[in-house]
Amino acid sequence: MGARGGAGPGPSREHASPTANRNHHDPGDGLQRMNRAHRTRGSSARGHDVVTRHDGVVTPYRSQLLDGGRNVVLQDLCANDFADRLALAFDHVALREVLNALDPPNARAPDCSRPVWPLVGG
Repeated sequence: MGARGGAGPGPSREHASPTANRNHHDPGDGLQRMNRAHRTRGSSARGHDVVTRHDGVVTPYRSQLLDGGRNVVLQDLCANDFADRLALAFDHVALREVLNALDPPNARAPDCSRPVWPLVGG
């Protein structure tokens, strides 16, 4: 049902909140704010971003990378990692990268012998 009871998509953007309109028209605004916040934390703070080239929500995928810190693209680690945004929570390569970031002295290479599939992970 549309915004006025007819068929079609929901409410148009002009009926959305001002914040939603601003974010829609300037997709980099939120990322710019995060970059500024990251830079103000000081040199001891490091960001760690784990992203997938197959992200269908945040496009292009590179737009989610923050300035500074470590940016990891899963497919750069394992070519057979086909995880999309939904599969990231079940992606053993992403998990290994997070564990490595939390405990650098005990970091290990991810197991790239097992593929990671869209939607279901692995």
